[in-house]
Amino acid sequence: SFYGLTLVTSGALSANTTWTAANSPYLLTGDIIVPDGISLTIEPGVTVRFKALTDDLSGGEDANRIELRVAGELRAVGTASDSIYFISNAQIPASGDWYGVVMFNMNNSYGKVHLNHVRFNHYVKGISAKNYNGNGWSTGVTSDSIVVHNSKFYGGGNALHNEEYWSFRPVVFNNNTLVECGIYDYGYSAYKQIEGNWLRGFVTNKMLYTRTWQPGGSSAVRTHILVRNNTIDKGYIQIQAEGSQDQNLTAGQHQGVFVAVENNTLKAHTDSKIEMNIYNYNLPRDSVKLRIWGNDVRGLNTQGTGINIYSGSNPLRAVIGNNEINNTYYGIVFSSEQSSRAKVLNNSIDSTQYYGIMLNRVSGKLEANTVTYAGRYSHFGVQLESDFNYPANDTLIGNTITENGQWAYSNPTPTTGAGGIHIVGYTQAVINQNNIYDNDGYEIVNEVASASVSQQDAKFNYWGTTTTAEIATGGNPKNLTKIYDQYDLSSLGFVNY
Repeated sequence: SFYGLTLVTSGALSANTTWTAANSPYLLTGDIIVPDGISLTIEPGVTVRFKALTDDLSGGEDANRIELRVAGELRAVGTASDSIYFISNAQIPASGDWYGVVMFNMNNSYGKVHLNHVRFNHYVKGISAKNYNGNGWSTGVTSDSIVVHNSKFYGGGNALHNEEYWSFRPVVFNNNTLVECGIYDYGYSAYKQIEGNWLRGFVTNKMLYTRTWQPGGSSAVRTHILVRNNTIDKGYIQIQAEGSQDQNLTAGQHQGVFVAVENNTLKAHTDSKIEMNIYNYNLPRDSVKLRIWGNDVRGLNTQGTGINIYSGSNPLRAVIGNNEINNTYYGIVFSSEQSSRAKVLNNSIDSTQYYGIMLNRVSGKLEANTVTYAGRYSHFGVQLESDFNYPANDTLIGNTITENGQWAYSNPTPTTGAGGIHIVGYTQAVINQNNIYDNDGYEIVNEVASASVSQQDAKFNYWGTTTTAEIATGGNPKNLTKIYDQYDLSSLGFVNY
């Protein structure tokens, strides 16, 4: 048993309340409810103890575990030297001893939580949001928000867990440490900032998942997802963003979508990936922008899908640069339902099972990338795809593409299914001033029909010593051993080297 503590009466607070360091620790035996219009303030140095596996109110999300239920405001702001503790009161604490902090709807007020230097131990869900307003999905940003800084979550489930898509809350979740737990933020809102967190530990596979939606209408606001400077020891980042404009609205009646995924580190693991699904419903292409910059993605045994982007419905514009991807299934894959645009700049991709860079229905500028050892048993360093309805125009300049296709074999058999660059569908490529050499199979395989594109421009490249010597011998143009085009199949277009 514990002495010298303050026992808190379960139920709803009737007035603004402060839990002071002088009266700490506080013992809870049942749910504490912070109603609409009421605030609970917790001072630095306070310890809040939750009686394990009980709730004398038998209410809330879990009738057998205590919750801090917030429809008003919870403000718990500690300091670096004087943190606030939310901990189990059990003599031997265990994961799931108490439930967590729950934001919920009361009189159309959905709760506001501001936490700084708070430690959560042995909970079920650290912070979660419930919104029982059935129309929540059709509104923009609310004034209620989740703001968490410099806090630590240990011995429980997800630190942030919003499982209802209509839980419309802006989120700022920065500089926190999550020990063997993750973030699952399924709720829609127009602003999500998740920065500087450490998802720590190598036992469980941890996710950082968030999503947002920018609805159409005259009151629409610009949507932001900012996922930056996070470190994940074992796990992945997954993002979904949606933007829309009603067909009967003018172009000025939307603000668009911006997603930034920057400077994150994903350590070596078989599920290491940054995966994005972006849906653009009727917005102009330039109103939906994606920036993926400076990330370090490490797979394990060529597993983990690298950086994978899917653009649904209408197209978007992306900048993908300065990323390092190593030992994964894929390097960078960008697939679009319609004709998206991308700049792919200064990325380093090494040792992938399949493609190093693959663009599908994307017109891209690929510049200063290094792609080596992509395609372990087949496939290519760079794959450029398109179709009749959504042709692509791609430019490659200043890239180094080498040792790709069948790199696991000591004596590979030449094949059109492996090599440096593969051009298919209705793609027009300009490939100038690159280093393209020592790829297994072919340096370039052009499988675009001559009736669609008569010639691919591949001038001014360095092809390695063997192909350079072949070019220098006799007249040109001619059938080069390491380029597959109309000389090999008459229905194809030429590669003009």
